[in-house]
Amino acid sequence: MDGREVLAGIGYQSPVGLVLDANGLGLTVVEAAGLVWEAARANASRASAVQKADLRRAIVGAAPSTHSTDLTILTTGGELLTLDKQSGALEILMDSFSQPLALCFDAASNKSVVLQDGAPNRSIIAVSMEDLETSGPIDVPDDTSAILAAPLSGSPAVLTSHGFGQLTLLDISTGTTIGSQSLPRAALALAHWHSLVLAVTADHVEAIEWGLDPGTLQISMSAAPLFVNGYARIEVDLLSHGLAKTDVEFVIDEGPDAGFVSAGIEPDADNGAARIVLGAGPRPGEYHLTARLVANASTLGRARFRVTAHWPDDEIGPPIAVTGKQRIFTRGSWGGGPIGPQNINVLAAPESWNVLFVLIDLKESRFSDADAPALQALWTSHLLGPGQCVKQFYEEMSLFDTAGPLRPRGTTISEATNGAIGPVHLDLSWGDAFEPNSSGDDWGGWNPKATTWQACATALCSFLADNGEGPSLLPRTDAVVFIVKTASKGPIDVGPITLPATFAWPQASGATFFWKSQFSTTFENKPIVLINDVMPSASPADKALPSTTVLCHELGHTLGLEDLYQRGDFPAEIDARAIGELDFMGSEFTLPQASIANKMRLGWIDPSWIETFDFGKNPSGRAVTLHAVEALARGGPPAGRKAAIEVRVADGWNYYFEYRRTQGGEMTDQQLNTTAGAAQIVLGTDVRADGAAKPARPVILRLGVDADGNGPILKASGEDYEETDVTNPARQHDFRLVLDQIDPADPNAARVNVEYIAAHRPELQIRPAPGRGDWKSPDIDLQGPGGQNKLVKGRRHQIIVRVNNAGSLAAKNVRLGLSWLPFTTSPGTWNELPDPARQDIPGLSTVTFTQDWDVPADLKIDGVGVEHFCVRASVDAYVDPSDPSNNEIVVFNNWAQSNFDTTTVSESSPSERRWTGISITNALPSRATYLTLAEQNNDLFRLYIGNAWVSLPAGASRAMPIGYESLAGDAQKGSEFERIYGRGMEAPNKVSFNSFVARENPNHCSSKELVWGAGLHLRTGHKTWIADMALTGEAFRGHVRGRHNSTEQVVTSGVVNVVLWVASRPDTELIVQGHYDASGSFIAIVPGNILQHIGHRPILAEVIYQGTTVWAPCRSGERHVA
Repeated sequence: MDGREVLAGIGYQSPVGLVLDANGLGLTVVEAAGLVWEAARANASRASAVQKADLRRAIVGAAPSTHSTDLTILTTGGELLTLDKQSGALEILMDSFSQPLALCFDAASNKSVVLQDGAPNRSIIAVSMEDLETSGPIDVPDDTSAILAAPLSGSPAVLTSHGFGQLTLLDISTGTTIGSQSLPRAALALAHWHSLVLAVTADHVEAIEWGLDPGTLQISMSAAPLFVNGYARIEVDLLSHGLAKTDVEFVIDEGPDAGFVSAGIEPDADNGAARIVLGAGPRPGEYHLTARLVANASTLGRARFRVTAHWPDDEIGPPIAVTGKQRIFTRGSWGGGPIGPQNINVLAAPESWNVLFVLIDLKESRFSDADAPALQALWTSHLLGPGQCVKQFYEEMSLFDTAGPLRPRGTTISEATNGAIGPVHLDLSWGDAFEPNSSGDDWGGWNPKATTWQACATALCSFLADNGEGPSLLPRTDAVVFIVKTASKGPIDVGPITLPATFAWPQASGATFFWKSQFSTTFENKPIVLINDVMPSASPADKALPSTTVLCHELGHTLGLEDLYQRGDFPAEIDARAIGELDFMGSEFTLPQASIANKMRLGWIDPSWIETFDFGKNPSGRAVTLHAVEALARGGPPAGRKAAIEVRVADGWNYYFEYRRTQGGEMTDQQLNTTAGAAQIVLGTDVRADGAAKPARPVILRLGVDADGNGPILKASGEDYEETDVTNPARQHDFRLVLDQIDPADPNAARVNVEYIAAHRPELQIRPAPGRGDWKSPDIDLQGPGGQNKLVKGRRHQIIVRVNNAGSLAAKNVRLGLSWLPFTTSPGTWNELPDPARQDIPGLSTVTFTQDWDVPADLKIDGVGVEHFCVRASVDAYVDPSDPSNNEIVVFNNWAQSNFDTTTVSESSPSERRWTGISITNALPSRATYLTLAEQNNDLFRLYIGNAWVSLPAGASRAMPIGYESLAGDAQKGSEFERIYGRGMEAPNKVSFNSFVARENPNHCSSKELVWGAGLHLRTGHKTWIADMALTGEAFRGHVRGRHNSTEQVVTSGVVNVVLWVASRPDTELIVQGHYDASGSFIAIVPGNILQHIGHRPILAEVIYQGTTVWAPCRSGERHVA
């Protein structure tokens, strides 16, 4: 359907039947001589298949049967058989067919249809598989070559091919001809999807739309489906029909809920065809696009398109459109600034987190009516009790049900409805929705394919829409937990291979949900958990996944927390420092609490409860009494005590120390004796902000073991954690934390001493991008003819980087490295730029580096044009050539990267639609899937993402298109755009394209993790152009003109820059700013070092108009001016 050719298998001898297994994992091939083979769908060649039976009969064809394990088989001798593939039992159903030629099966009516050549005529007979009653025979032409049970008319029917390609649709019951169409040649086999008929001929596969009048204006669009909320770019040849774009309107017959036709305009295709964008709605189905003449509404052309919630390509995801506001980061990021405790309340959990349970199943394994009540009660008890439950876990950890002020309040867990809803039925087989865990463990479970998350969300939304509950239920739901029916008792054999037991391995991600009110349809991203309903009945006890503890962990993901374990691509030394069973996001099975940094992040810890040490600002230590975090209440620790210690390493990088102690009668931290070696410990953790340039590590680690073998877990008086220049070179300030004693009178109190020794060294820093949608470093800027941080392709810009030395000792002769990439959400190999001049950076000072950069004029990646770029700046770790003791210690904050630029979509109702490219590189050591999610903060723009996901082998890169437009002229939002734009739209639309990676990790859940992103600030403005430009004497003059409400006018506001250079010396580019005179002309004074070449060498120029909040920017292009 999408043009891909996939070779499933080879080697069969005269195959006459191919039937997919109901679970989508295997297939059966029947050969003419009677051999029956079973093979795995992923490797279906005969050499890899298992022979299931030898029927010892000549076979005409095979088809599915009523029971998923049976095949229906037609022999040349006229027998209709069923074969039980599991037992090999063969049953003769009928034996009265005369010279049978073909067999097909209609699942909707549960009828098998036979084509036979008996006297007096060739005919078809339908057989009910329930009672073997027959209807017919229905005579068909003697040259009929293929049949297909296809309800193309909405009722049971058979499509026949005969003659030189004539197709005829017959009513199964009456034999009445319903319709007919023609092919270029006779069909050997037929298939259909909705109204699209596929015919295999001697040398082609033909696709025709059944019963569609395409009209005289051909709408060129692929037969491939659109994904829900996806889009397709379509070409229409208007010129050959003497039509302009304004003469034709495109509409979706089924209305706005079925999709949209973008009002945006873009340049025509190379062949002169007009380009339009067709967008899909949120529900799967078949829809129609019609081109109408504006003058009289007559139909010029018509096309069908189909929308699916299941994308069949696991490696290259579908195009996706995002209309209006979309948020994927609903809270802040790590890093709270330079003063006071960091990471406080930056991922603020609400007071109540509402969870919606949904029972969901797949085609081959449906829930029965009797299943639902017991499962509803079971999962409600996992969430809410009685007994230990998810609610108790979060309330205990967040201090929700304790005495104290209103803030911090903590978080409780509630159910969005009274029990799970459903069952919701996915129209997918197991093999369509899941892929086996790569661990090789029979009990390792299955991971959802990239498309499955949205398929589940769409199925739920359609289910709720049908019963009218969507608008009341989904807005109050914070997270959706899909409880997936386990499909097998144990491992399953598919051909010669054994696959793991078919149950969903628990993990979290997200998808787009929709609900429709009386006046509008709302779209919203929500977090999702997929979890198995029960373990397979044959699974060993030691393989069981405890649902309550697993659900605690997975709901942590829905609140924004990351996995903290070894993901498979971190260095081996990370294993020794993994937080493990001291944070439930590291390992949930012993029900540990969250470590203190995650509690701070979720807003459960007041900043006044944290004792902070920033030795750069206050070079002194002191004694601190820590209160056991398990014994805290919302009122905070008792007087004179603290909940934790924060030691600042650098902005966004901190060490934390907390006192953990098992408390009687609680649910959490009950196994510290086993997991930490004692029931009361002081724990030290190392926390990096995720918006920083990530090292290869989780964001939270245990501190390492220090030089004398202590730390990061202190269990007895006198044990310490210490860092010195010798023992740990990754510290600017040396300190020592000593566990003095556990208070004998109150074991919830632990006294520690913090000691400090200053280190007189440099510490070079470039602040990273904050992350989570903001991908620009505050220390990297770009200056050029388009203005600050506004990039103009093909022109010279200046990169400006500020490097701070936070240390007390000057750094001499510092080298700054610069490099660039095309717009990227997952960086690959950088393109190096010349180094700026080296500089000295005094202690406690900031120095600015600058370097020219000639931005490429016309860069394409995989045929996709690049409009935006990313710049990286890095400082070498400082090494003092005369005294190694002065070498820089902290090196993880020595680089940052920024995406540029701010751009404007010109608006003249309709909007301009612009496209660019974005690159994604898999820097991991194994294959991984990268998902691109977009967010924006303005309701009046639309974004396009070329691929929702890409699966890349290690080291591979891929470029994809992204697009953007305003909703000026939009059929639904155009009037709102005009109203708001008329008042002035000064704030830009803040857009980010964010890359998340889902690793193929056999040992843990494969929840997606943020990698990086690319940001844009989009403005809208009236269309402008440089109307004229000329060099006259020492002045350069010209006019900027614009169009508003179809009226042209001179533009006299906004910065105009004139770029001038000698044609033979492009490195001589100079920028001069123009000013406006009374007539509205802009005037720029030509510099002397350009004037001296006039008359001797050709002079080139380009005018760059920077635009305003009303007028869009424009550029003239290069012109010869002297």
